[in-house]
Amino acid sequence: MTTPAVADWYLDTDRLRISRLLPNHEHAQFIVELYNSPLFLAGQGKTGIDNDEKALKMITGFIDGLFAKQNHGIYLVSLRNEDEITKIGTVSVMKVENFTVPDIGFALLPQYTGKGYAQEAGKTMMVYAMRDKSKGGLGYDGVFGFTSATNGQSRKACESLGLEFRGIYPLAVFGGGKSAVYALKDMDKDLRKYGVVEERLEG
Repeated sequence: MTTPAVADWYLDTDRLRISRLLPNHEHAQFIVELYNSPLFLAGQGKTGIDNDEKALKMITGFIDGLFAKQNHGIYLVSLRNEDEITKIGTVSVMKVENFTVPDIGFALLPQYTGKGYAQEAGKTMMVYAMRDKSKGGLGYDGVFGFTSATNGQSRKACESLGLEFRGIYPLAVFGGGKSAVYALKDMDKDLRKYGVVEERLEG
């Protein structure tokens, strides 16, 4: 099966198009807008990506590096309007440290929250992550949802994807802070199978 070029890769849902971030001014400008929006700053904090040049370096460095190493990473989410495609956020499928399955995450501009777009994008990427490689998927046997234990909005988002709360862990990959860990319901109860070696704190 021929792998499509970066600019040609996409997944469509009823309302959305999920595609690769490209190293151009338009996509860099959007990343600056998203990463400096009030909602993103409240949940993720400052990234330092505050101009197009830095955003371009992030796309060609960090993001393209993820795809070169893992064949997945951070994707652009756009609305499929009749006349144009409107960029509204990002969805990510990222495998960090020694975990054997990826973490699903997303970020939207504030004006597009509360409309089910994050869930639509997240569920699509979960299916893609677990689809067999022979059928064009990534071939994983599960997915995680990681978020700060105190981030109620992100925790609700994980639950809306059908992920099950598995407890609070001091995940080293996130600096040892308290992380709420979510996983698919049919994943093994012993998360050490997937690389979570820390002892559960609560939950």
